[in-house]
Amino acid sequence: MTAPRFQLADELLRRLAASLRSAQLYSAGHPIIARNLESLSTRSAR
Repeated sequence: MTAPRFQLADELLRRLAASLRSAQLYSAGHPIIARNLESLSTRSAR
C-alpha cells in the first residue's frame, strides 16, 4: 500500500472508531454522534 493510501485508510479507520465510540457513550440524539458520522461520511466519499 502506498503512503497516501495508507494514510487514507488510517484516517477512515480512526473516524469509524470515533463514530462507534460516540454511539456507545452518548444518547441517540446527541450532536457528537451526528458530527462524527458526518465526518466519517465526508471522508469516505472522497
